[in-house]
Amino acid sequence: MARKKQVTRQAHPPLAIETNALSEKYHAQNQMLAGRADFLGFQMEPARNLICQYGYPEAPTFQHYYSAYIRIGLAAAGCDMPVDAVWSDWPTIRDVTEFNSDGKPIYDDTVTTDFEVELKKLLNNKKLALKDRVRSLDRKQRVGRYAGSLIVARDINRAKPSEPLKNLVPGQLVKLVPLYESQVQEIQWDTDETSPTYGEPTMYQINEYSTGAKSLGQMRSFECHPSRLIMAAEGAEDGTIYGKPAMQPCFYALLDWEKIRMSAAEGTKKNADQRAIGSIDKDTNMPTGELAQRLDEDVQDFDAGHLRMLVTKGMSVTPFNANMGDPTRSAELCEKEIAAGFNATMTELMGYQTGKLASEKDQDKNNTRTMNRRNGFGTHLLMQHIDKFVSLGLLPMPDGEVVIDWPDAREPSKSDKLGMGEQSATIIEKLNRAGVNPDVIDAIANSMLEDMDIDVVDTGTDTGGEGEI
Repeated sequence: MARKKQVTRQAHPPLAIETNALSEKYHAQNQMLAGRADFLGFQMEPARNLICQYGYPEAPTFQHYYSAYIRIGLAAAGCDMPVDAVWSDWPTIRDVTEFNSDGKPIYDDTVTTDFEVELKKLLNNKKLALKDRVRSLDRKQRVGRYAGSLIVARDINRAKPSEPLKNLVPGQLVKLVPLYESQVQEIQWDTDETSPTYGEPTMYQINEYSTGAKSLGQMRSFECHPSRLIMAAEGAEDGTIYGKPAMQPCFYALLDWEKIRMSAAEGTKKNADQRAIGSIDKDTNMPTGELAQRLDEDVQDFDAGHLRMLVTKGMSVTPFNANMGDPTRSAELCEKEIAAGFNATMTELMGYQTGKLASEKDQDKNNTRTMNRRNGFGTHLLMQHIDKFVSLGLLPMPDGEVVIDWPDAREPSKSDKLGMGEQSATIIEKLNRAGVNPDVIDAIANSMLEDMDIDVVDTGTDTGGEGEI
């Protein structure tokens, strides 16, 4: 029916429509990449293209990002640390049927719906490892524009991968296979302008070998229907699968940092190789024949460490070492831009602390970002899994609305609460000694210890108003 509808709306045959859509898509991508290159290169320096002149890729692709991710520690840290922080705790997922006047859910833990029962089975299935698969999908999508999890299920209809997956029941999910962008390539799109999924892929090509795997068992390639995939694309504000790679804002800084590190290491190695220059005195003839051969052998043995002393006649040997500049300042400049590109603090990215007060402030910022990402992309990614499972029949339809509650990453740790308790006790003791009204002290103490769930117990003021915490 869809194909007939396209024929009546368009003057071109369906194949021409699809071909035109493909050409327009790639043309749009090329225009976007060219525009980015123009902005970074020509706009900053009209007389020359700085991007090409300094050896950067003018339009970075997934392979550039993936290569940096697996080779550069800062790139891996910037991509992985937000993922690890978000999924360090798992949220509570409920099927809520009642809400108060403010729209807040009313929880009734005495009632468990069929949806909650089946979801708990999925989460507790150690073989399926759903929590790890969700984390892995989040990790992979940050490297490129998007990533996808391939759904493998016991399909009694035995439909081909290119055919829709449907009519499943709970318990038929076998596994999820997270794949990088290069392993999930879109090959067909919805070209019906009246369709709610216009412009979205209608068929993917799965290439398991495209990240460099050499195992023959990972050389599979096949067409895959979108119903068999759960797509993740952080930064896709238009609702498509085309998000923004996490390394994109600081990719060139990562390359600069790698160049500085490698050149410093190479310079140190060359200086440690003990290269030398031999200067022959003006009254000494250049050795020839067997003498020259013996001298060459002695020099090689000395360079290899086989000789402790090199004896030369009429020749002085001078070490050839270069004075290397300190790469630290240049590296720090790159590190600051990398941290800004990842929207992370230096202490989080580099793993060192610049002082207790600064570290506490950085940790507060990190916790706030973690909580924002949990309530944003983390919730969105979980709802994508839930909606897909419900549509396929792997989960029953919820009785009400699915509500996801995350643990508060900004909540003080046990050690932080202990420190706050010690400070509170010191303050209360000073107030008692100062003769402050015990009722006022109790009110202040309860306010200070509110977040720690500790109450001040009034034991009387006959002995000077001292209280017990």
